[in-house]
Amino acid sequence: MNLSRVVTAILVIGACVTHHTFAAPFARTVEFTQPGGEIIRLWGEGDEFYAVFETLDGYTVLFDETRKAYCYAVLNNDGTDLLSTGVPVGAQRPAGLQPHIRINSETSKAIAIDRRSQWEEQTGIIERWNLLKRERRLLENRLSDGPVLMAPPASHTVGEISGIVLLIDFDDDVRSVTKTEVEQFCNLPGYSGYGNNGSVRDYFYEVSNGMLLYTNTVLQYVRIPNSLHPKSYYTDSEKNCGESANELIRDALSLLKAQPNFDSEIAPLIDSASLNNMGQALALN
Repeated sequence: MNLSRVVTAILVIGACVTHHTFAAPFARTVEFTQPGGEIIRLWGEGDEFYAVFETLDGYTVLFDETRKAYCYAVLNNDGTDLLSTGVPVGAQRPAGLQPHIRINSETSKAIAIDRRSQWEEQTGIIERWNLLKRERRLLENRLSDGPVLMAPPASHTVGEISGIVLLIDFDDDVRSVTKTEVEQFCNLPGYSGYGNNGSVRDYFYEVSNGMLLYTNTVLQYVRIPNSLHPKSYYTDSEKNCGESANELIRDALSLLKAQPNFDSEIAPLIDSASLNNMGQALALN
């Protein structure tokens, strides 16, 4: 089993699925477990390239890598960075702290642009988009005397396609959804759990008019131990989200490969994935 090939496929395909060409904005309340076990609730707002987090009463916080906890934040002298006070959320708030503090807009914009550029370089999304545009221009030139048509895809995703689902949880955030539930969500005809109208398999079968039967093999859960990293290490909003996701996947695959049943049971499941003409898995989740 060529695990490095699987890593490559996950990094390429996974990044394309979870990070869109345009940033996906969010604004919602999130929960986080501090190192002492206390669950805190924060308001987060932004997108995958830049986001800010506050306590529910409006005080800006950031993830303090040294303490592995969300701490109250203050601005540096020129307003270009947030600094940790070292006081974790849940403790007595520092005196004189101002609510709703932000770095200046020029800096936040520059950070977002830099993170987007890094993501585009990692995923190759710009190269693929430019290729599509070149193909369309060639088609337009050939059809200059007639209506302009969209170029067809280079290949068709039809027939039976088998993907792989990698499940990950953490010592400090144990799974609440079972492997069986994920398998049913992916593959069960007529699936209706959690208010769904059909499974992932059903969806692709329907929208392809019966031309694509897409199913997934769901691997066993991989638990990231606190001795390696807590969950907060990978979800740190101060880090590049693409790099953090890739590191999480690599760590999970390394732990998976170390399992005593990897060669006998897990590798054959991974090998069941449908491959493209470069020998990479077509679908990993």
